[in-house]
Amino acid sequence: MSPDSAYYAEKAKEIGVPVRPFGAGCLDSFSNVVDCLLGTGFSGTVRGSYRDAIEAINASHAFVISVDINSGMNGDSGEAELAVRS
Repeated sequence: MSPDSAYYAEKAKEIGVPVRPFGAGCLDSFSNVVDCLLGTGFSGTVRGSYRDAIEAINASHAFVISVDINSGMNGDSGEAELAVRS
């Protein structure tokens, strides 16, 4: 985790929000997912663990809320090769 991610993960744990590492099946037991993986400054192709996470979110049966913009979407053009469907 980045320092910012670690800080907010700790704050979430303090108030009882489950924080779990991404892995196969990690979304199976959730009915809601909040997408805040990538923000408005993202551009390019989604790769690595971000790609895996977006694909898992899109395959889940959860209700998905994207915080500022759907992760994977270009904030200037609105285009995306792969983006969270929320």
